[in-house]
Amino acid sequence: MTDEPSPFSLDAEAIDALRRDVEALRTSAPRIRRAWPQQPGRDSADEWPERMETLFSDCGGGLELVDTRCDEFPCVATVRTDEPPRDEIVKLTDLFGPDCAALAADMPDAEHALIVTFDVDCPDGATETMMVFATGDAAPLQEAYPEGDDQILTRLMLDLSRRSEALAAEWPCGD
Repeated sequence: MTDEPSPFSLDAEAIDALRRDVEALRTSAPRIRRAWPQQPGRDSADEWPERMETLFSDCGGGLELVDTRCDEFPCVATVRTDEPPRDEIVKLTDLFGPDCAALAADMPDAEHALIVTFDVDCPDGATETMMVFATGDAAPLQEAYPEGDDQILTRLMLDLSRRSEALAAEWPCGD
């Protein structure tokens, strides 16, 4: 037997230093949170969730609305589906059908939804696909994302991706 340290031995002081560094990074990391526009209109936290409940219950078909979140702008919905759209930007009429009365009565002027799909590992070993869905009118989006028209979609996708990670941690895996 030799007195050489095992390649798997851990330096407790180095681990403590690393732990302090990670904690410092966590506490000093900027907290990104999109501000609400002054005039959110029907995309407000008071109206958007109910509008989405109506849309998904009337025309959702294979799309199950799991939750809506309006803790920051824009509101988003988490959706369970076996076949998420392949594209990140989807025409609402393609998603809900051209004959959806709820959509015709309450079509966002953007006429599209932004979709982020996120694979969630469930405790039973299954992997489910969570779809994060956002839609709304153009004016509130332009106010919330003043970076310019060419950057709105990019910034919105980055925000939705960031939010998707947090939403995945709360995803209610199916039975």
